[in-house]
Amino acid sequence: HEAFRWTEAGGMESLGYLPGGTASAATAISADGAVIVGASNTINGDEVVRWTELDGIEPITDLLSSSGVDMSGWEVVNAYDVSADGSVIVGSAIEDGRFWQGYTADLSGVLPLLDISGSVKTTYDADVCAMVLAGDNLFVSGVPDRIDPNDPLASFEGRMGGQLHALSASDGSILSKQPLDSPPVFDGMIAAGGKLYISTLSHTLTCLGP
Repeated sequence: HEAFRWTEAGGMESLGYLPGGTASAATAISADGAVIVGASNTINGDEVVRWTELDGIEPITDLLSSSGVDMSGWEVVNAYDVSADGSVIVGSAIEDGRFWQGYTADLSGVLPLLDISGSVKTTYDADVCAMVLAGDNLFVSGVPDRIDPNDPLASFEGRMGGQLHALSASDGSILSKQPLDSPPVFDGMIAAGGKLYISTLSHTLTCLGP
């Protein structure tokens, strides 16, 4: 399969895939449709990618490296979302092959790039399942990062509930933390109209906001 976008002017447009790849997928799109993030397979495995009208499809790891980020010891795992103007990408990365971390990266060249190897790094007591960037806030939700010896799969399967963190997108600091009756499904969270919507493992839709 292959990622695509549709516009009224051009109809269906293939986004392609990286050299050596045979498939791609899109996970998020900017408000004007000019920037899309997702993934593409290659002969060496899957890569997280950004597509733009100007440059086409590119690995996000290469974009970060060319912007001055030291990617040593880091593996970018996914891109959950992109800001409305297409400049900021949020997702998850693995440090030293063991530690999952959320990241935000500003690739606009206007603000300083947020270096995932140190300048924005927050430790959560949850395994992240979903992320949403909304204005100056980054919402992160997942399952508790602990194991019940009597029920090892309890957290993963949602029997220990979920957690929601609100973070500052500028420095990664935790603004608030809230327990959830059930964790989100993978990538099951969006922000719209000033509210946060979470699709949960218990087959419910949770709405949070004023």
